[in-house]
Amino acid sequence: MARWTRSRSIAIGAVCAAGLALGAGATIVSAQHIVSAQAATVPGSPASTSTVAVAWDAYAVGAHEASLELVVQRGTCGTIQTRLSERRASVQIEVTEQQRPGACLAVAAIQPLVVPLAHALAGRAIEGPSRRRVQTPLARRRQDHVPRLIGFGPADAMHALALVSLHGRVSGERRAGGLRRVIAQRPAAGAGAPAGRIVQITLAGP
Repeated sequence: MARWTRSRSIAIGAVCAAGLALGAGATIVSAQHIVSAQAATVPGSPASTSTVAVAWDAYAVGAHEASLELVVQRGTCGTIQTRLSERRASVQIEVTEQQRPGACLAVAAIQPLVVPLAHALAGRAIEGPSRRRVQTPLARRRQDHVPRLIGFGPADAMHALALVSLHGRVSGERRAGGLRRVIAQRPAAGAGAPAGRIVQITLAGP
């Protein structure tokens, strides 16, 4: 199999945390574009910025394994930047925020984020220095819906289910080339599921 590495940085935009109130209308922002909004500044606030790591987690795979759906936990206004490094066996993700002191109230905000991939996920491990379980109102609101798991490796699939209080069980395996990965799930993505329900997954791989 060919070996390749691809790195790129994506600016997601300046969005005021107070405007990301934890209501049901949270919007998924496409990482393919720069989305900017004028942050309300406080008179006399310093113009200097600082870069801080942002906690994030991966809770679903996009259609055709062409993207990852993340949830990020940010603490203030600023520009979210996502750096991806795609490798043969992993996708390295780093999420940071350019913060400007005094730009707005330091209100913790939860933001869903869609990050496009240059290659299909195909079982590659999701890794990153600030990845950690983000137990949030966003995750709790998603308890009634099964996330899309097809393309995740087994460990990432089980982790994604745990984020929304579901459990996974391997119901079958098929011999195939490439990395070990989820190729089918039941219930399907988006189906209703009470907390604690078991989601059956089928794996393929060596």
